[in-house]
Amino acid sequence: MSSKKRPIIEVCIDSLESATEAVAGGAARLEICANLGVGGGTTPSLGLIMIRSRIGDFVFTKDEVAVMLEDINIYKQENVTGVVIGILKTDGTVDIERTRILVQAAKPMEVCFHRAIDMTRDPLEAIKDIDSIGGIDRVLTSGHGPSAPHNIDMLTAMAKLSLSLPSPITILPGSGINPTSVHIIVQCDWWKSFGEIHMSAGRWLDSPMKFRKEHMSMGAGENKDWQIWRAEENAVKQVQNLVVEAFYVKL
Repeated sequence: MSSKKRPIIEVCIDSLESATEAVAGGAARLEICANLGVGGGTTPSLGLIMIRSRIGDFVFTKDEVAVMLEDINIYKQENVTGVVIGILKTDGTVDIERTRILVQAAKPMEVCFHRAIDMTRDPLEAIKDIDSIGGIDRVLTSGHGPSAPHNIDMLTAMAKLSLSLPSPITILPGSGINPTSVHIIVQCDWWKSFGEIHMSAGRWLDSPMKFRKEHMSMGAGENKDWQIWRAEENAVKQVQNLVVEAFYVKL
């Protein structure tokens, strides 16, 4: 909240190389995923923590929830700092019962409700539902649209609602945030109350593979078999500098 001593840049990564680039650029927290470039992030291998059993929608079966519970228990044993979760109902509301089960399993780890909130029928209703669950520290959101910088009005409404709660939930803006757009977020009055930014800082790099078998794909499509998603130190560093400057102005 406003008592934060410094702003936090969170970078979502899916490889050791991206983690190295992000930390070198000034990232204070990493969201570790798999399938980041093409699937929006799923549960990573233990060696590399988003808890999401597959790509696609956020309505999960009983068996999928069981898998996520097992993932949470494994990561808890490995002293992971926190997990990122989110389950919806078919009507577009937060699945309070099942999400609460994951939150309870995650204690005492930090818990973030991920961008499943951006697929709900009403994000303000979702904030209230998430608050009713208890134990959720932050919500990662683009403001109910594809890009956070283009959904400032909804982000502001979500932030104001959160700040009105007895125990405000950190609103973590993410998606579409880069060195040229981050100023749109950090100039908002509510942002300093939370002081956090989420970004991928990534781009597709061409694969070093020289022999490329034609008419074959391992499922990624769009020639992604010959590309590698990688976070960039310089992009993180530029955003970090802009965020720090904005955070300490007129505190």
